[in-house]
Amino acid sequence: MKRGLMFFIALSLLLMGGATGLTAAEPTKGMSYVWTNYSDPNGVSALTKFNDELLVGTNGAGLSVRDNSTLEQKKVYTTENSSLPGNIIEGFYEIDGRLFIVTNGGYCWFDGEEFVPAGNDGTLSYLESAARGNSDIKKHNGAMYFLGYIDEGTQEIVRIDSHLNVSKILPGITVRDFALARDGSLLVLSVDGIYQQIQPDKDEFKKILDLPPEQLQGKTADTALIYDALFYDGDKDSLWYSYREEQTQEIAPLIFAPSFLVEYSQGESQKYEIGNGVWPERVFFRGDKTIFSLKVRRSLDSTSDSLIAINDNTLAEYAPDFNLMDFTGEVDEGFWYYEPGKNGFVLLDENLHIIRDSSIRSQFSKVLGNSLVVFDDQGIYKIDGGKEVFLPMDYLPLERGYEIAEAREGNVLLKGYYEKDWSGELDGTKFSYNKTSADMEKYMFSEPDLTDRNGNKWFRGLQVGRWYCINPQGVEKIYSPDIMKGTPFYDFIAIDEDSKGNIWFLSPEGFTKMTPKGGFSYFMGKDILKDRLQGMPPLFREMEIDNNGDIWVYSDTLGLIKFDAEAGVKDIFSSFGVGVLQTFFIDDFGNKWMVLQGEERLRCVILDKGNSSIEGFLAQGYIEKFENCRYYYDSVGKNHLIALSTFDKEMERFGILRVSAGQNFDFYENELDFARSPNYMFTEIERGEGYLWFTTPAGIVRYDGSDWVTINYQGDGHLNGNCYIENPQRIWVPTTTGIARVEIH
Repeated sequence: MKRGLMFFIALSLLLMGGATGLTAAEPTKGMSYVWTNYSDPNGVSALTKFNDELLVGTNGAGLSVRDNSTLEQKKVYTTENSSLPGNIIEGFYEIDGRLFIVTNGGYCWFDGEEFVPAGNDGTLSYLESAARGNSDIKKHNGAMYFLGYIDEGTQEIVRIDSHLNVSKILPGITVRDFALARDGSLLVLSVDGIYQQIQPDKDEFKKILDLPPEQLQGKTADTALIYDALFYDGDKDSLWYSYREEQTQEIAPLIFAPSFLVEYSQGESQKYEIGNGVWPERVFFRGDKTIFSLKVRRSLDSTSDSLIAINDNTLAEYAPDFNLMDFTGEVDEGFWYYEPGKNGFVLLDENLHIIRDSSIRSQFSKVLGNSLVVFDDQGIYKIDGGKEVFLPMDYLPLERGYEIAEAREGNVLLKGYYEKDWSGELDGTKFSYNKTSADMEKYMFSEPDLTDRNGNKWFRGLQVGRWYCINPQGVEKIYSPDIMKGTPFYDFIAIDEDSKGNIWFLSPEGFTKMTPKGGFSYFMGKDILKDRLQGMPPLFREMEIDNNGDIWVYSDTLGLIKFDAEAGVKDIFSSFGVGVLQTFFIDDFGNKWMVLQGEERLRCVILDKGNSSIEGFLAQGYIEKFENCRYYYDSVGKNHLIALSTFDKEMERFGILRVSAGQNFDFYENELDFARSPNYMFTEIERGEGYLWFTTPAGIVRYDGSDWVTINYQGDGHLNGNCYIENPQRIWVPTTTGIARVEIH
């Protein structure tokens, strides 16, 4: 296994303007590693019925084929035993007797026996959208219709028939939504009316209904209309459209504006008010009744579902005692909803009366034909009319573990977000979760923020303002605002110790000093800095105490501030400009490093021992390639490390800068493959078993003080949390599909 290219630069020479040396490291030889991945075989990600069988897509365990009647498993396809391109199944869509499958490894077609790669014939993006359940797709006589954009001002409607032939219509008008008439012609809801295609497959449209224009005033001088959705009832030859009525003087966002449905039939219109922040998503025409499934905006970032039935100009709504509902689908008897507040399903008839309920906690559910199929932590349920089938299954929700608490001799204890304890075995390894282990979590990080001169270890707590001090005998003491009597501060974000043994706590508004005898004194930033703040808050972010006893604090308002041992201002450095701080530290040579968020990338400012700004330093140029950073001080190796990252696929994705002893620095040039996690990034850093470990979505970097070793992740999904070091050769990591183990040889 080769290591990343490492550069050694004599920092002391560079600071004095002398020559620099550059040495490329030799690859580390004789290294290999093997990944083993554990995924819940019953963790469902997609479901469909095909060739009278249930096809169950999993999150990392491939494709399971089950008997449609008994639910028993008949076969499992994975990348290891078939040509399935990926073990994470993301969606299905059946067309012309074949099943299109979206996986994390690509697309394929399935005929019930074999998987064939899907060629790129111009339909893949549309088929993927259909497979993922895009509710905006329209269907008519076996064909799919999609609304697309040629450029910012030109829309097109794309038609794909059952033989994957593609045709495109250019309406030449703004399309808010569209529907299909009985003869297959397009009906378009635009900004000033409803238009109909003169002939199928032609670009010519005629207006069939005038509507008040969107951009002009409506009922009053302060009202404008926004059109949303269009539906067509072929049996009655009637149109339904929805709109929002925006009050321009209202402060509330447009998404919470009053919404209306209108039925247009035989030259007459009937309007229904359906509520604020509501829009129709699906419609079901059942005889004289028209039933709409609605999306209801509950907050800026959350929605739930609702159901209304309209008959003889009368609107009825199903309104439970709680807000959250998830529409599942339509069957002959009525409509299935899942109610998370009750952990159960409800079946409503056409009059929206409850005719059945089932207390099943859903992990995944879908209506297939006339059957409701539900997976929960007990097994699989299938409800079809009055018949119910249940097949018990083991449940091993490994993908929901966010941390590995312990791994020893084939037993792995997880921490995660579960409501109960569970355990199970997979391929000879026992996994378990104890709910109390997550409830008892109280430290923000597993390593102490400070180890003081007396050997006390200080940990920042997860609870705001709380710090934990553990003495060498293991006795814990809590320090928080309610214990520090008289403190004006609510939160403490940093801690350090001065040469006299005083412990300093930093808050965004000031300092708290605790003497070795336990006395407290408080220093308000606004009182110390006075007129310098010009009425702004100090916004203190980071604190370091140097060898001279001076307290260095970064302020988002003023820049870098140097205080004396009694919190008096000695100097302020802001000529480099202020900004949002990501990292600040003082190296062993006395240089002050600040990494700030720039306009597009990071910006690095370094002040030398004499507090002069250093320009053109190679390390600065390296840092400025990236967007984010994570700082870690390695007290064993006496190293300052900055893990750097960016989301831009065209730029550097990852790197590590190490500043050692104030005289040399080196950096790890990325060899991790981020293709498997293009839109996700994190870096976890910790020391264990004699190494530093850097965990990212793409893999792990191990550092022993001289060599960087790259361990690229091999498996489905990507890494999803900090690693657990069982020993230097065996590492466990949470992934997006479960748990992974890597053996290093």
